[in-house]
Order: sequence, then structure tokens, then C-alpha cells
Amino acid sequence: MIGGRISQRYAHAMLRLAVDQQRVDELGEQLQQLAALWQDQRELLDTLANPSYAAPRRRALIEQLAQRLQLLPALRQGLLLLLDRGRIALLPDIARSYTAAADRYAGRVRAHVTSATPLDPEAQDQLTRALEQRTGLRVLLTTAVDPGLIAGLSTRVGSLLFDGSLRARLARLRQALLEDKV
Repeated sequence: MIGGRISQRYAHAMLRLAVDQQRVDELGEQLQQLAALWQDQRELLDTLANPSYAAPRRRALIEQLAQRLQLLPALRQGLLLLLDRGRIALLPDIARSYTAAADRYAGRVRAHVTSATPLDPEAQDQLTRALEQRTGLRVLLTTAVDPGLIAGLSTRVGSLLFDGSLRARLARLRQALLEDKV
């Protein structure tokens, strides 16, 4: 839990900087790019987070990474600060916290829809409008297909889950039937 609060503090500080520089989305995209790199290249994070490697070597690695990825100066400075304070391993959590904070700042929410079959663009637009009307926020919709749903949709908006899939309905029916037998 402490790591979560620390990540949120760093994310909010980065957001304030990005707002001042009018680069909220750009910084967020670069943070997400770095978080994905951390996932794919675990040895990179292990090297940066390992204090047994000399600090100048780790700083040089950050500088090379910033130059190669053309990171914003504010993000480069943030990475060096995280490195100096021994918090570089929190970068994936900071990226998640930043995305959530940037979404709140911009008045948007992310929704993830899973359907049994691919949704056509018109259905996606209708669903986006319905979610925007319900939440009062601009909705960024992502979709996925899971044939195991059988039919219907499962929609996650923030921490809320709306499961209208046939699989969920059958599970609820099964549970109700089992409770009646007891």
C-alpha cells in the first residue's frame, strides 16, 4: 500500500509538470512506452534498480534510454530522480497512476468491452455514447473478443463491471438453482 501512495505522489508531480508544459498526453504516452519496455526487458529494470551497479553507470543508461526514445526533458529528469531515490522499480505503478490522474484531469474514463463476437464500428459508437451519457465523461473505449462469453457483452468502466454476457447469466441462474436445492 505504501508503494501505491508513493507511486501516486510521483505520478501527480509528473502530471503537474505536464500540465504546466501542456504535454499531459505526450508524457503519459511516453510513460506507458517505458512501462511496456520494463515488462519486455526485465533485465533493464533489474540493472537500473540494482544498487550493486555503480550509480554513474545506471544514470548513463537512463540518459541513453532518454536519448534513444526521445523522452521529454521532464520525464528524463523524473527518471533520474527516481533512480537517485531508489524508486525506479516503481515506474510501472507510476505510469498506471499517471494515466488515471491524467484521465481525471481531462474528464475522461477508460472502458474495456469484451464481446463474444467482434463489435462493428456502429455498435462501438453507440456503446461509447451510452457510456458517456451514463458517466458524464468522455469515454475511451477498447474492445476484445472472448467467444467463451457465448453472447452479450462484459463492460468494465473504471472499477465497475457490467456483465451482460450469456455466460454470466447462466452462472447466476445456476447459482440460484443451487441455492433453491439447499
